[in-house]
Amino acid sequence: MSDFELTKKLINEVEFFIVNFPSHIENVYNTMTRSVKYELVIAGLNNLKKLSFLNRVRIFHIITKRNYIYLGEFVDWINKNYKGIFLLNFCYVRNKGRVKNNKNILPKYSETSKFIKLALAKSKLYGIKAVIQNIPLCVIDGFEGFSFEFHRFKRGDHVFERGVELPLNIEKCKQCSLKVGCCGARKDYICVYGDKELKTSKKDINSIREERF
Repeated sequence: MSDFELTKKLINEVEFFIVNFPSHIENVYNTMTRSVKYELVIAGLNNLKKLSFLNRVRIFHIITKRNYIYLGEFVDWINKNYKGIFLLNFCYVRNKGRVKNNKNILPKYSETSKFIKLALAKSKLYGIKAVIQNIPLCVIDGFEGFSFEFHRFKRGDHVFERGVELPLNIEKCKQCSLKVGCCGARKDYICVYGDKELKTSKKDINSIREERF
């Protein structure tokens, strides 16, 4: 995408551009991606902006220990520079691959919750369509309508995408009223931090509205 002429040709052949962009801060981006391609990604986004194609861009923002404190600032940055994007997809990091139970990469829900809520609130304020993926509904109380899994449930789709590991069937979740629309107790998370942060909700799932923009 950093090549303007190539990007110009691609927009006639590509329905959506999916961009993995874990930070607007260059050194954080480079650390998380183990690369020095920050400027190339920015050039690509700028090309799509010049070509009025931001409404076909989905930005994936993986939440880790290294970037969660900047979530609100990230939304501010998106609003200032690329407000017209189609979707901002926040995704809680999975304890897979090179994460390997590393607490310096995998943050606790209790650490990140207020930052996630701030980012979602700012997204709504700015009119940027946003969802949050891989995080239990009880952790984002009051913001459940932004949940990717909840949206799938409301559409009548299976909550879990193909290939996604099913959650543990713990007692807290068995009794939870939100279970049917939630990612649940993720095994990859529970094996590191346990289930103390999870809560059994009695909220009527039908009282939760999907966030739409």
